[in-house]
Amino acid sequence: MPIVVTGFEPLDVLEGIRRAIIQLEAGRAEVENAYERAVTYEGNAPAQKLLEQVFEVCDRNWRGIGTIPQSGWRLRAEYGDFDAAAKFNVMDIQTEESALCHSGDVLTGRIKTAPMPRLRHHLHAAQPAWRDDGQQRRRLRRILSVQANCS
Repeated sequence: MPIVVTGFEPLDVLEGIRRAIIQLEAGRAEVENAYERAVTYEGNAPAQKLLEQVFEVCDRNWRGIGTIPQSGWRLRAEYGDFDAAAKFNVMDIQTEESALCHSGDVLTGRIKTAPMPRLRHHLHAAQPAWRDDGQQRRRLRRILSVQANCS
């Protein structure tokens, strides 16, 4: 899938569409910059320097995919006082994906996206799908009621 970075002005958006179509017609799928006046190939050097100063690259677990080596960032040791994951001791929490969740298959291109399945019949207190503080369940019920009203 072609990706074209554009500005927000109408002509910028049209130029991005034009470049994406050219890529599609040529059978290419590349990242292309159509916003050279604001986005350079080198990127934002001061921001990159700051990120490098505060963070270091690490292995990261991605929902539905698993661990990808060198794909994430963590705070450097000298910024450990600001590390919420360490402060709240969540590093050892292991999670399991629900069999109903297909996000990994979508992200890896094994399946195409589909509308969210109706999960209403999976909401019961006897077998919660998460550590329930009640708030998540209420949020999900609100989402499902909005979805039902929009159908």
